Amino acid sequence: MQKRDRVVQRWLEQAADRLNLGGWAVHFDPTPCEGDEEASVVTSETQHAYIRVCQNFWEFSPEYQRHVLTHELCHLYTTRIREFCESLHTCMSKKSALLAEDLLTKAEEHAVENFARIAAPLLPLIGDE
Repeated sequence: MQKRDRVVQRWLEQAADRLNLGGWAVHFDPTPCEGDEEASVVTSETQHAYIRVCQNFWEFSPEYQRHVLTHELCHLYTTRIREFCESLHTCMSKKSALLAEDLLTKAEEHAVENFARIAAPLLPLIGDE
């Protein structure tokens, strides 16, 4: 693991603690995320979270890096909503489930982004802890 990966891992652990996400084990996955995402988080039922960043993440300003990672951590608050969305496919028509999932996804993203805008400035910059 590279030094910057260890720094991000330590920051994620400390930020998760400050955000009261103590029930989660947060792991930095140095594999770049796929597609055009700036970052992504994948969760497990055992409350492990794996966070990836895009290849050009390291070119972002320190403040924006902090915001992006805070945003991904904030998704941990809505994991159960995401699981509920995914379960709709078992009890609704495909069309209804897709519509409900789309609406819930937009609402989730809006809430997560707003919370990240509040929380990120309260956290140190990556490497400044």
